[in-house]
Amino acid sequence: MQNQKSLRVILATSLLSFFSFHCLAQIPAGYYDNANGQSGYTLKTTLHNIINDHNDQGYGALWGLYENSDKRADGKVWDIYSDCDLTFGVDPVGDQDEGSGGTVECDKFNREHTFPQSWFDKSNPMRNDPFHVLPTDKRVNSVRGNFAYGEVSNPSFTSLNGSKLGPNTISGHSGTVFEPIDEYKGDIARGYLYMATRYEDLISGWENNNSNGDAMLDGSADQVYEDWALNMLLSWHNADPVSQKEIDRNEAIYDFQANRNPFIDHPEYVASIWSGTPSPIIDVTASLTDFGIVAFGEVSDSQSYTVSGADLTNDINITATNGFEVSLTDAAQDFATSIILTQSSGTVSTTTIFVRFKPESDLNGVVNGVISHTSTGANSTSIDVSGFEKNENAPNIDITSSLTSFGAIPFGEVSDTQSYSVAGFNLTNDISITANSGFEISLTDVDQDFTTSVTLTHSSGTVSTTTIFVRFKPESDLNGVVNGTISHSSAGATDQTINVTGSEYDIVIPEVNFSFSSRIIDPVSQYEVELFADIAPNDDLTILIENTNSTELTYDEHFTTEPILNNGILELTWPAGELNTTFSINLETTLLNATNPGTLEFQLVSEAGYTIGTNNQFVLTLRGDETITSTIDIASSDFRVYPNPANTNIIVDWAQHSFNYLIADLTGKVLKMGEVSDVVDIDISILKPGNYLLSIFNNEASVARRISVY
Repeated sequence: MQNQKSLRVILATSLLSFFSFHCLAQIPAGYYDNANGQSGYTLKTTLHNIINDHNDQGYGALWGLYENSDKRADGKVWDIYSDCDLTFGVDPVGDQDEGSGGTVECDKFNREHTFPQSWFDKSNPMRNDPFHVLPTDKRVNSVRGNFAYGEVSNPSFTSLNGSKLGPNTISGHSGTVFEPIDEYKGDIARGYLYMATRYEDLISGWENNNSNGDAMLDGSADQVYEDWALNMLLSWHNADPVSQKEIDRNEAIYDFQANRNPFIDHPEYVASIWSGTPSPIIDVTASLTDFGIVAFGEVSDSQSYTVSGADLTNDINITATNGFEVSLTDAAQDFATSIILTQSSGTVSTTTIFVRFKPESDLNGVVNGVISHTSTGANSTSIDVSGFEKNENAPNIDITSSLTSFGAIPFGEVSDTQSYSVAGFNLTNDISITANSGFEISLTDVDQDFTTSVTLTHSSGTVSTTTIFVRFKPESDLNGVVNGTISHSSAGATDQTINVTGSEYDIVIPEVNFSFSSRIIDPVSQYEVELFADIAPNDDLTILIENTNSTELTYDEHFTTEPILNNGILELTWPAGELNTTFSINLETTLLNATNPGTLEFQLVSEAGYTIGTNNQFVLTLRGDETITSTIDIASSDFRVYPNPANTNIIVDWAQHSFNYLIADLTGKVLKMGEVSDVVDIDISILKPGNYLLSIFNNEASVARRISVY
């Protein structure tokens, strides 16, 4: 796969109607202000204080993040070790690792700690930090293990994209290392420099955790890496500059856990820290949009952005190309193709720059320009700008649009409508408008008039301003973003396109069951009844449960429920996204001494939004006082299950008792069972992430606990 790397930092461009657009994330205003003017390890410590204490989201949350942070343009997983065409999600529709498979390349992907977790003793939040935990091919991840990175000329293993394992060729460490391809070396280097900075207060204690970690770490909190390793990382950083992939990923992670990688935002910080010399900085803050359609001989409205500089050794030169002009004022006579911002003691204070578009010809078409900012020793920074130069006598299609995302729409339904306007001048033919990918258009806002194409008929070469209505009607039940286009064409006129987007999803209809069909208990003050679904609902769901029989028991006199019964029906709210929910039965303490306390029966009632499974009835039978003393109360004994939630193992501890255990999924299917005594360490690595039922029982007692696996 060919990945595109950009040597320029492109700050922002947005073409709102007929041009494709891309817009790069901007650094939050003031985020790095405390670092201005600093260098060396002082700068590193300041950056640590800026990015420290991020919001750790946990290890399991990384799977969801990757669908935003590590998705290629074709929707596949961005795998840096093999460049395989892996898909998000789990079987049967995805390639996410579930504990099996992945013995060959391009079968599964998992979470790769580029900075191996054994180096920091698998501690949090490092284990969960996506700045160094990336999705990669499972097989190659396994081959890499916890070896240090290095450079290899005689590999014992080579992945499908050319990543290599073998002896290190860099003087300073002769052991086995792993070398990624050149395309991703800068990404990895900046991840390692982030680790040295974010965990500056901890990393000096990691040197002796692992021999491969010791090969790279020098045991300090400032330099952090051995000379050979640091020189390699700096070389990789310089040879493979920040890419659009990294910029987008940095923004996604910032939204996820509220901190950033400063070496992606400011690559010059690397030299400032590890060489001790402040690097000149040009800071540009821009959100320029398309300059629209402008006739030859006329000028567009102006837009503006800001520029500042720090630690400069020379002035900032600003130049514009292809008919775009810049100025320090908004006065017409001051616009030019270049201006200079004069530095004072190395600083240019925040300055507003005005921009306008003045077409250089009468050719009908899109014009792309660049506004460049340069100063000796500083990274050049550019803004891409666009407009459309118009020939007044040529056929023209004029579009005014501010369409936004159509949101998440379930398959079988339609979105709310939006609208935009179209006009035409000097036409020789009608305007044809077509929509694709589930988007529909109409000349009215009437449901039956929507279609995938309409025609605007010209009269004497003119189509007067016409409102076009648009809606989104998903074509499938696949979950995901849908990008479409609305195209406008007429003979001799430049085609115009509007990009539209929405999300389609399948309406989830969960099947609900009681976790147990019946229970026999001693009279207690409260009992929780658990229900489970085969799939979590998208939205909060109301489940109806009927109290079908109450032998010897009367509501309000002997028992109550939460939620309350209303005419024998309990309305239970099932939270969105949850596989389980419960309701409680509260029993009066007067039943404690009853010989035959009675029975309660509950039945699931059919209702829109869910179906009912076979385990749709629950019976709770209360035991009389003559049987109470013959039963061990597990809840009050020394019985423990931990950790819960768990990842690979759980421990069941019931001292001085022999017992059987079984683990079942929420449909009742038994996945694992055994007979043990006292304490057992149960391997649950075969279980997929989710909720399960753990049952413990012997001749004296039984209990069930819900366990969660991540």
